[in-house]
Amino acid sequence: MKHYPVAFQTSLPRGDSIASMEWDKTPHLKKHTPERRDTIADEQKGYIMPLSPQAAFRILRAFTSVVFGLMLAACSTIETPGELPTALSVDLSRYGGMWHEIARLPMWGQRNCVTSTAEYRLLESGEVGVRNACVTNTGEEISIEGVATVVDREHRAKLNVVFDQWAAKLVALFASAERGNYWILRVDPDYQLAIVGTPDRDYLWILARTPTLDEATYQDAVTFSQRLGFPTERLIRTLR
Repeated sequence: MKHYPVAFQTSLPRGDSIASMEWDKTPHLKKHTPERRDTIADEQKGYIMPLSPQAAFRILRAFTSVVFGLMLAACSTIETPGELPTALSVDLSRYGGMWHEIARLPMWGQRNCVTSTAEYRLLESGEVGVRNACVTNTGEEISIEGVATVVDREHRAKLNVVFDQWAAKLVALFASAERGNYWILRVDPDYQLAIVGTPDRDYLWILARTPTLDEATYQDAVTFSQRLGFPTERLIRTLR
């Protein structure tokens, strides 16, 4: 005896065709018109079984763990600058004299300065006399004087500068959250190039004994400052 698929063992209802009976191969779609069968199939495709509170909690906990782990991994790849290193040893008597600003990070007090100089002299008290001067974009020359106190006796590279004018003292007071708002980060053996910054890395100056600096030496100073965590892309270079 020859056997046939189940769908064809049932006698055809009057008016139905073999093609329409293909739907009967899916038992849960029997006794419905083709249009209704399509609707049921679409509904079942989008049906999601509701989760129990316990299952939902487990899924949420797993998701939270994954997100937290990714956050920790991301944080571990971000390098946070530590304490700003300074020059190992500074001879303040050799450091004295005239310095020309080659480049700086933006500073409100120098917003109108086109060229700037800094002059230092070692005082008998061991402090350092400071005179900062600049020529503004209108051609006016302005200057300010003060005294720098060494706060790092071992390396003599950290100084706290206080200027004479009352407003300047206020600026110096809030220029850094800690004492030593003038840190000598690097000085070459011949004391011809110096890099100075603040410990919060908000301010930076590249200084030289001459008004200009060759490009290779300048780029080396920029790279050095960048490695210390300064935003060197914001440097304002003095044009002469």
